[in-house]
Amino acid sequence: MNVMKKKSKKVNCPLCQNLAFHEMSSNDLMFKKNKIYDYYFCRSCDLTFINPLPSLIEIKDFYPDTYMVFEPARLKKISTIEKIRLQAKHGYKNLINKGYYLFNLLGFCLLKSREHIDYVENGKFLDIGCGNGSRLIKMRNLGWEVTGVELNKKAFNECINHNLNVFNCTLETTKFEDNFFDVVYMSHLVEHLANPYEIFEIVNRILKPNGLLYIKTPNRNSLGRKIFGKYWYANDIPRHLFLFSKKSLVNVFKKLNMNLEYYGQDTTPKIFLNSVDYLFKLTKPSKKNKIFRIFSKLYVLPAKVLQLGDENFFIFKKN
Repeated sequence: MNVMKKKSKKVNCPLCQNLAFHEMSSNDLMFKKNKIYDYYFCRSCDLTFINPLPSLIEIKDFYPDTYMVFEPARLKKISTIEKIRLQAKHGYKNLINKGYYLFNLLGFCLLKSREHIDYVENGKFLDIGCGNGSRLIKMRNLGWEVTGVELNKKAFNECINHNLNVFNCTLETTKFEDNFFDVVYMSHLVEHLANPYEIFEIVNRILKPNGLLYIKTPNRNSLGRKIFGKYWYANDIPRHLFLFSKKSLVNVFKKLNMNLEYYGQDTTPKIFLNSVDYLFKLTKPSKKNKIFRIFSKLYVLPAKVLQLGDENFFIFKKN
């Protein structure tokens, strides 16, 4: 009866204020805690969100030390093929010196990658939730002036060890100038934010005109979520406070006068296998089972073909 009451309950969507309806309830499957959390779905903006919104103290308790272990940043060398692509398709200079003309000819045969950020002279790059600073190190090596924001103290210290300009605080408490950054990057962060619209407003303010915002976040409309429901690994209940679709984020940024430059999706066997572990409560991880690994690889193709990947990738441009 209690479950039925929850399912009939209606609440207002935090983004558009229209009525939203109960979608699912679950406990924390990762740490096997008993407390049940309720999620609601807004048809108007295609958004799933937790309700009631946890307090900041509660949210902090969602992240024990074992949730995310930040390894030391690896100074990974850029491969020759990647250097060729960056130089031929993304405007970077002096990455290839020997055999320049031959490699440049090869570069024209390569496709431009949306994962790579086009070169900007004296470009300023901000990574919000930068973790151990691996992306900042790569961008610095490519000639960018880099800045990071990271709340986790251990990850912040790792960034400092690499002489990175990183702030150990939230974006709201930084004092970045208006129209300052050429590119802002947010990888798997927005779903954790209790105040996403406020953060997006700040990002819009600190981006230069024509500046780009890169966002990666789980896709609430993924094939995996349709298959596994509340056991879909990327739900990450209760740490993911919001689950966005293409529609929900595009609508938000329209209000901020930012246009969608690019949208893509990706998926890997990992989320499928982790979801199998949740669904069947496996003690031995499914990644160690050959049959499950075969199914996970078979899952990737239809997810990509149907454009129902587990991860959304957006590039927004400030007008």
